Amino acid sequence: MAPTIIIVPAAFTPPEIYHRFTSVLKENGLESVVVSLPSVGNPEDGKAPSTMLDDADEIIRVVTNLFDHQGKDDIVLLTHSYGGIPASESMKSLSTRNRGARPGISRIIYVASIVLPDNWIISDHSQEIQYDFNDLSAEEGSLWASKLQQHSALSFADKATYAGYNDVDVHYIRCTNDGSLPAEGTKRILAVIQESSGKKPTVHELAAGHYPHLSKPDELTHLIKKILNL
Repeated sequence: MAPTIIIVPAAFTPPEIYHRFTSVLKENGLESVVVSLPSVGNPEDGKAPSTMLDDADEIIRVVTNLFDHQGKDDIVLLTHSYGGIPASESMKSLSTRNRGARPGISRIIYVASIVLPDNWIISDHSQEIQYDFNDLSAEEGSLWASKLQQHSALSFADKATYAGYNDVDVHYIRCTNDGSLPAEGTKRILAVIQESSGKKPTVHELAAGHYPHLSKPDELTHLIKKILNL
């Protein structure tokens, strides 16, 4: 039976931006849930500033509910960009290692994602629209850019306190046309994971920009199925 996929969004990115992708996942027999990060949202919508740790707590809440109250026993985190940071942090409560005899997370798929060593913060949290949607037409890129929301600056001030990638099997999808996270940045991220965990992450490449969920949803789904041996 296929696992449930929990999508942890990028900064500034509301769940609706992943709806095209979740539809493709569903067509391929994969159930998914997109986490609504507390740090993402416009003040006029009543959103209070939130931290990265608040985001991690929301991931914990969503996944724990699926494990403990909805009977799910196989869940995979699929992170995007900034989402890799709170997702890694959430492993302090969600990994198989830390949940004992109860079902837990044993795999994370990082898609064009950032991870941090313990006690580090994000030093650059700018949002460059022209680089994020560089493999979409100008018209479509502008459309999706208009749907991005504000992001709490407080979330970039939290230090990472738990290197959750040490607890799980790590798959990393590198987007080869990524204008926001170029190859050198990805190389440093992979080195952080390997140095901390002592294990080399399994790296997969996809010819896409920073938001493959929008530009290459079918190809991304096919790659995820391959990773999950489906």
